[in-house]
Amino acid sequence: MKFVKYLLTAITAIVFISACQKELNFEIDGLAHGSLKFDVTGDCLPSTVNGIYKADSLLDINNFVDIQVDLVSTGTYDIISDTLNGYSFRGTGTLGIAGINTVRLYATGKPVLSQTDVFTIRFDTSVCFVNVTVIGAGTGIAVYTLEAIGGICTSNVNGIYTQGTALDVTNTVSLTVNIIAAGLYTFGTTSPVNGMTFIAAGVFTTLGQQTVTLNGAGIPTTAGLTPIPVTNLSSNCSFDIDVFPSGTGGPAVYTLNATAGACSGASYSGTFTAGTVLTITEAVLISADSSNCSIY
Repeated sequence: MKFVKYLLTAITAIVFISACQKELNFEIDGLAHGSLKFDVTGDCLPSTVNGIYKADSLLDINNFVDIQVDLVSTGTYDIISDTLNGYSFRGTGTLGIAGINTVRLYATGKPVLSQTDVFTIRFDTSVCFVNVTVIGAGTGIAVYTLEAIGGICTSNVNGIYTQGTALDVTNTVSLTVNIIAAGLYTFGTTSPVNGMTFIAAGVFTTLGQQTVTLNGAGIPTTAGLTPIPVTNLSSNCSFDIDVFPSGTGGPAVYTLNATAGACSGASYSGTFTAGTVLTITEAVLISADSSNCSIY
C-alpha cells in the first residue's frame, strides 16, 4: 500500500511540474483550483478524522475528515474520495479566499469489515491519502481522563469566534487526555453554551497522553469570554472562548518588536522538559511592535 501511495504521489508531482511549465491561465469557469496539502508519503496534511467507524454501522454527520487545500483561484469545489469497504467521503461548496483553506468531507455508507482503509482524496490534479480505522462491532468503551490544572483543561483554541457568526471547520479546540484503556470515546459539551457546542468522537487505540480535537458548531449569541465545560464519565474541565462583538472584524492587527530578528523583551514561565507535554503554566511573553522575529 505504501508503494502505491509513493507511486501516486510521484505521478501527481510530475503532472504538477508539467503544468507549471505552461502559463498559469485558469479559465474563469467558476471552479476552485489549487492543490491538496500532503507530506512526503502522500498523506493529507493535516487529516483530522472524526467519528466512530464501526463494522456494519451506518455512518452519519459525525463521520467526516478535515483536509487542507492551497487555493490558486476561488470558486465552487467538489472533493471526493474513492469508495472502500462500503463507504466514501465527499465535500462540496464554495471557497472564496486564495491560499490555505480547510475543507470538511462527510462520510456516507456502512463499513463492512474491521480494518484500516487508505482513502485517496482528489482535488483538481492533486491527490493525497487519509487512513481510517474501522473497528469491530463488539469494541468496548475507552477509559480515559481529561488533563487539567485547577479545573482548566490543557487545551489549544483554534479559529475566530464572532457574535452572530456561525462556527465553521476552523473552529476547533485541542484537548489533552490520558488514555487508561483503549476503545470508543465521545465527549464534549453536554448542551450549548452561549450558542456553541464542542464535540469529539472516535477510537483510542493506544494508551497514555494524546491530543483530541473537539469540533465547534453553533452561533455565539453574546460577546465576551465564555467558559466552556467539557466532561466524560470520570472527569471534567473547562476552557475559555473569547467571542468578539459583531462587526468588530475579529482580533487586533499588530506586529512584533524585534532587534536583529530576535524578539525584544521576551520572558519565559514554567519548565520546558524534552518529551513532556506542555501545560498552561509554560508560556513565552513578547512585546508587540515590529514583524518577523525569533525566540531563542
